[in-house]
Amino acid sequence: CSVDQYPFERTWRSQMQWTLTAPCLTAILLAVLPAGTNSCGSNDDCRTTCLAAGGGADCSQAWCNIGFGRCDCREEAVMTTLGTCQAGRAHAYQCEQPAFSATWTLALVTCPEITFEDIAAGTVSDQLMTLLELGTVAGTRAEISQVWIWEAYLKKENVTADASVPAALMTFDMGFKFCAHGANPTGNNFEYDFTTEVSRYAAFHMSSMLLMHFDPLGTTTKSPLKAPSPGPYLGGYETLDTESDANNGIDLWAFLLILLAAVLLVVLIAYAAWTWRRRRRMKVAVTLDETEPPKEEPTEEQRVLAHVASPFSPTDVEDDKVFQESCLELSEGDVVEVVAGGGGWFYGRILVNSSDDSQGSQRV
Repeated sequence: CSVDQYPFERTWRSQMQWTLTAPCLTAILLAVLPAGTNSCGSNDDCRTTCLAAGGGADCSQAWCNIGFGRCDCREEAVMTTLGTCQAGRAHAYQCEQPAFSATWTLALVTCPEITFEDIAAGTVSDQLMTLLELGTVAGTRAEISQVWIWEAYLKKENVTADASVPAALMTFDMGFKFCAHGANPTGNNFEYDFTTEVSRYAAFHMSSMLLMHFDPLGTTTKSPLKAPSPGPYLGGYETLDTESDANNGIDLWAFLLILLAAVLLVVLIAYAAWTWRRRRRMKVAVTLDETEPPKEEPTEEQRVLAHVASPFSPTDVEDDKVFQESCLELSEGDVVEVVAGGGGWFYGRILVNSSDDSQGSQRV
């Protein structure tokens, strides 16, 4: 598009991502980051804080803005995160026409520098103009006396805020043109230096900023800058080609689908591995049961029995009395069980006594 046309022409991807994520990110910052030292209850609190931070004579401009519950600076001066007042708007140079155009989209809470009424009216306050000049000085690396801001305005469409709440979260667009004597910045460097500088001030301390377009004016060459992802500025930058920007939304969804498919694949592989191991353990258990040898039935103990053909008396043994007492007296016809043998002797017991056909002595 031509640089003379309305500058807020964003791709559907950038607009949708920013609309969905910027308020959430800013709300997270508000909940996580400390509120800082700019809260106050009286003008003396603000002046004391300013003097303690080394604000010097400019601390006379500090006062307590009860409506927003924090310290503020009078006239065009702006409050820093340290509690000091920073003056600006010291012009010694005015260019004949703007050289660059910058288009931003922001998410922040209402503050003295940017109110809901300012956004609804599309106007820029004197304090916000000072902040734009300070950020542009850093972005172009020029002197503040060599920078001039043109046609700064806020976009009043799609304003999301509750006017009855002083610290309501707002998302809106902002655009301005500028010139800086002797400076020729690029979109990447301008965004980095601009956001780094304005984050030092209370108005942008907890905010999300995205540079949508950075266009040199007076030429046919366009250099729109598309941020890789909207959110609070954390340093670094990246330039994407305008030809590939239209496909970035599709690439994002494709990446998410691929990631989801990869997760599902990992889950399926893990489940298959678990199932395979479980079946293998069951198969091994069944195999062991089938190959276990059958238990042998206990067999009756084999016994050696002898029928006495000749009688025997212990007195026939010519040994000592102790040995004679260990011998059995046998009669013809007795049945004995032989347990062991050795040295010409058998060891056992009488099972059947021929004299009474009953079980005989159990001595061995």
